[in-house]
This record gives sequence, structure tokens and C-alpha cells, in this order.
Amino acid sequence: MRLKPYGPRGVAMLFLAALALTRAFAYLQPSSPAFTPSILTEWIVPIWVWGILWLGTAIHLSVTACRMNHALALAAIQSMSLLWAIVYIIAAWNRATVDGLFMASGTIITAVVYICFAGLIYYLSKMVNLSRKDFEVRAHG
Repeated sequence: MRLKPYGPRGVAMLFLAALALTRAFAYLQPSSPAFTPSILTEWIVPIWVWGILWLGTAIHLSVTACRMNHALALAAIQSMSLLWAIVYIIAAWNRATVDGLFMASGTIITAVVYICFAGLIYYLSKMVNLSRKDFEVRAHG
């Protein structure tokens, strides 16, 4: 098994894995972090389940970064990012209707960040991923 990230996209996937791992640790704690939207704490699904999903995504990204086919892992992190964007949009809507738009600005910013991550991941998945070996093959014909 290869232990080195495959090309620039593989390296980017390790950074995404670090983000997913951070999110996983936040939700695997015994109590919910202070920044957790109430929509997540009120769902039937316990918050630690989301932590396990984020942890699984981080592990999948880390392992897949060292392989040539990145599609499934990138789809997983993009889906989690879009899901989190939707959660924060709903939380922002709820907060804005109760406390006003200004009070929901932090939640809106978080939603936009997750939407941007999803877009960035989409274009990362479309990127041509050449490794050093590919350059050597092209140079020597």
C-alpha cells in the first residue's frame, strides 16, 4: 500500500481530512460544543452519531488520499459539507426569525463557509491530478 498522497489532490484531501477530524472530535465529546446549532441537538439522531460520520469521512479521506481514485471520498466530504450548510441555513433562519438578522450573522457566515467548501471540493474533484511519475512518463515519451 502506498503511504504517500497521490498528487496535489491527495495532499488537499489530507487537509480536508484534518477538518473532518476536528469536526468529529467536537461532536464525540460527552457534551455538545457551545457552537452546536439547536437543530442538531433536537434531532432524534444523537450528536455523537454525527461525530462518528465525520470521523468515518476523515478516515476515508486519509486512506483514499494515497490512492489514484479519489471520487468516493471527495463525494463523501462534499455531501457532509452540504448537509452541514443546510443545517446552518435552517439554524440561521430560526435564529433570524426569533432574534433578528444581525444575531444570526455568525450562523449565516458558517453556512456560507460550508457552501464554499462544497464548491471547492467539487472543483477539486474535477482537477487533473498529475503525480511526479506522470511528469516523468510525459518527459521521456
